Amino acid sequence: MAYQGTHDVQKHGSRAWRQRLKVSCFQKVKSGTLLVINAKTLKPGLNTYSAKNNIHASVDGRVNIKNGIISIIPHLASN
Repeated sequence: MAYQGTHDVQKHGSRAWRQRLKVSCFQKVKSGTLLVINAKTLKPGLNTYSAKNNIHASVDGRVNIKNGIISIIPHLASN
């Protein structure tokens, strides 16, 4: 039988499991930046890695989101 207690949405409701996008498309990010919290529909692409259901940037660059894949376009060194 299911738990019959009260359900406080503010503490542990559906908002806790909603996908949260922390950056926008073409935004500049640094290496290690958290891009998506609780990534279930977006998949990591080029220059990104997944750790504990989150997606992080592995290099400095700009964010690109296309067809459900989030990737980083690296900055070109201009010296």
